[in-house]
Amino acid sequence: MQLYRLLLFLLLPFTSIAQNTQHSNEMFRDTEQNRMFSDSLMNEAINISSRSVDSTLLFLDELIANYRLQGFDYGYARAISLKGWFLNFQTKYEEGLTLGHEALKIQKQLGDSLGIGKTLNRLGLSNIYFQREKEAHKYLGQALIYFKALNDTLQIDQVLNNLGVLSIELEEYEKGIDYYSQSLELRKIKKKYFWEAYSYYNIAEAFSYLNEKDSVEKYFDLALFTFKNKSEAGKVPAMIYYGIANWNITSMDYEKAIKNGHIALEKAIAKNNKEMTFAVTTALVEGYSGLGNYKKAFEYQTEAFEQGQRIDSLNNGVKIAEIEEKYNSAENQRQIVELENKDLENTNKINGLMSILIYYALTILAGGALLSVLLIRKKQKRAIQKETLEKNLAEIKLMALQSQMNPHFIFNCINTAQSFVLNDKKQEAYIYLSNFAKLLRSVLIHSSKTYIPLEDEVAQLRIYIELEAIRFDENFDYEIHIDPALENGVYEVPGMILQSFVENAILHGINNLKDKHGHLSLNFQMQGDLLKCEIRDNGIGRKAAQAIKESKSAHYPSAALPNISERIEILREITDRKVEISIEDLSENGVATGTNVVLYLPIQ
Repeated sequence: MQLYRLLLFLLLPFTSIAQNTQHSNEMFRDTEQNRMFSDSLMNEAINISSRSVDSTLLFLDELIANYRLQGFDYGYARAISLKGWFLNFQTKYEEGLTLGHEALKIQKQLGDSLGIGKTLNRLGLSNIYFQREKEAHKYLGQALIYFKALNDTLQIDQVLNNLGVLSIELEEYEKGIDYYSQSLELRKIKKKYFWEAYSYYNIAEAFSYLNEKDSVEKYFDLALFTFKNKSEAGKVPAMIYYGIANWNITSMDYEKAIKNGHIALEKAIAKNNKEMTFAVTTALVEGYSGLGNYKKAFEYQTEAFEQGQRIDSLNNGVKIAEIEEKYNSAENQRQIVELENKDLENTNKINGLMSILIYYALTILAGGALLSVLLIRKKQKRAIQKETLEKNLAEIKLMALQSQMNPHFIFNCINTAQSFVLNDKKQEAYIYLSNFAKLLRSVLIHSSKTYIPLEDEVAQLRIYIELEAIRFDENFDYEIHIDPALENGVYEVPGMILQSFVENAILHGINNLKDKHGHLSLNFQMQGDLLKCEIRDNGIGRKAAQAIKESKSAHYPSAALPNISERIEILREITDRKVEISIEDLSENGVATGTNVVLYLPIQ
């Protein structure tokens, strides 16, 4: 804290200059000396982060306030770029992404090549966190071009490392190891031992996906040794112990997993790294479940769920996608304006004879110009309409997420798991908790995407149905049929639509059966450029289910189906395809025998 106060004291010359500016009407000078001083403060901010991310953000806020007051755009842009990156560690992704794009805009105006490269690199890594691999690859590729042009091996090293991270996310493990190894060689040359240790860790993690045990343990040992004995601080970060704990779980060495997990958790909490705290807590659930300590596993699962809820309240993938789209559109518009300005300059160079020709040509082109204006206006109107539809789609997606993971379902699952623990049904508790965690993870991962792979949607539905089957004492069975034509390629469908219909079939149709066993069937077929989804149950039917619902002392109208209907309408407008829903009441001799729901969804 004393060093922090000292660095703030060093800012006083900047403040006094800003005060003098009010009297002399002179702008703050963007000199090489001031730039060097600003860069040294950025480095100190990074050093402070090794002790506390909160202190780093406070320090950067002071810098940003001073730079804004002085009009020192170079320092301001670099400071908000760095702050945007550190906000990731507090899971404030939306705010961080906004600051990154603001920094990039200013740095491009200033021609700050190194600053541009650093910001692009940070945006690339942030997009890896958001599972936006295409955007991540774009930013990292652009950053690498800037750093190679500057021949900056330190920054090239960081981008190579991040490309390794991206390759692992894409399950291109050998390519990831190659990127990490290139990065490692640069770090050895520069004797950057802290980052060299991280390279060993990254390589070990990549080998773990290939299940090459000897290589994994070799590189983990190198990472620990280098952090403890060669890095300046001599400390091992939480991420390393978390990675080793995950490997211990894969190797079914649960005692070591719990030991390393607790070390990682203590370090993550000490640095207020919420994202790492959540990840380690989830790993401890698996560790304790593996040991058969289901009481502890349940406690950590509950804590992980609460942490996930807090994180999700700070951000959501939809807003992140909207921000990216906003800045991509702004960048495209900027490029269009630049091209138009260049065209205007070329036009002004036309000589007098061409001007005369244009004068006569204008008469002929007047009619065509009028038509062009009308066409442009029509196109703009369609673009605005599409933008409005997409915005509505994002808002409805959030409501769909809330309906899909509603509190009643979540707490019912927790109560079911608790009953297994209390009744000493350890194996059942482990399986149930494992499936519940998979469903939570799947929903959160896919909540930021309009389209998700069909196989992921089916897997998510399967887990959900199995959880409900256990909760209702296996009072129904189910089957899922997939058209063989859908197994010959990778298809994507709109997410968060089908589960609400499956939930209705189970809760209101099948669960109210008294004299027969329930049956649920899901059928997926290709029909042209649409996916036909059929959800059939042998429940009591909609009319009887509604009567039961109304007879209860407390009942609440469902928002899920109206939300989905509105979302279907928007998808129909955007895709211009025959997207629709039909619900059929099944009967035999006048007696209700179930319900059949058919949806036609766009597929890509």
